[in-house]
Amino acid sequence: MIRALQRKFTGIAMLSLFLVLLVVIGTMHVVNYRNIVDRADGILDLLLANDGRFPRPDRPQQPGHQPLPDDISPEIPFETRFFTVRLDAQGRILATDTGSIAAVTTEQAASMAAEVYAKDSLRGFLGDYKYASVDAAPGRLIVFLDCSRDLGTFRTF
Repeated sequence: MIRALQRKFTGIAMLSLFLVLLVVIGTMHVVNYRNIVDRADGILDLLLANDGRFPRPDRPQQPGHQPLPDDISPEIPFETRFFTVRLDAQGRILATDTGSIAAVTTEQAASMAAEVYAKDSLRGFLGDYKYASVDAAPGRLIVFLDCSRDLGTFRTF
């Protein structure tokens, strides 16, 4: 009788510990993912507000452009891998800029932009690339941000 109660107590204690750990680790996982997405969205918003480029502190601000916020490191423009694609109103590629990324060719950038345009989505993920788009004369500007390093760390955890 006492032996059976000991086993039940041990089982309940182990199950309780497992559930607590599951909740703690799950919460950490969700918070970590939210931080990755929020950071990426902040960078994408800055790039979209500045016509697909990071603002340069050594140059005067152009009207309508945002300066680099104080909470973002001045090193961000040099460590961020991104590319931009401009489309016209019918979804035809007008220009691509892959000067800030080595892993994507102009053709790959155009293909990814066509896929995003077909989805008619303003934000989301395409593989390990977080994208955001905005209507910009004469059509649409899509910025893709490489999140593979952050997502790789997230997946490893």
